[in-house]
Amino acid sequence: MSREESEKLVRNQGEFLLRKTELTKRGEVVVLSVFWDEAAHHLNISDLVRYHHQTRVSVYKSGIKLFSWVVREEWQLYHEQINLGKKLGNGEFGEVFQGMFSVGIFTNDVEVAVKTMKGSKVTADER
Repeated sequence: MSREESEKLVRNQGEFLLRKTELTKRGEVVVLSVFWDEAAHHLNISDLVRYHHQTRVSVYKSGIKLFSWVVREEWQLYHEQINLGKKLGNGEFGEVFQGMFSVGIFTNDVEVAVKTMKGSKVTADER
């Protein structure tokens, strides 16, 4: 949703919505659009989290504060690194696709098989 579209929707003090927006350098970003003091304001969720982490201002009336974030492990991938191709097969717990894995901008993509898991039928132990 664009900034302009969100401004048509939030018109009363305190009304807000969350929207995804495309920024050229940073990819897709989640933005909080809120109407306050007779104007729409657009706040990047990452910036809000960073503010609460750095200032130690509580994020909730119970006093919840953000102290440290969980670091992504080196082996964990971003969804954007995988491009799914044709379906190769399926089984009880999911489907298998041909895919391409983008390792980085200075390396060639790697052909991979990608297994997707079906819904909530699979327990953590079965994964």
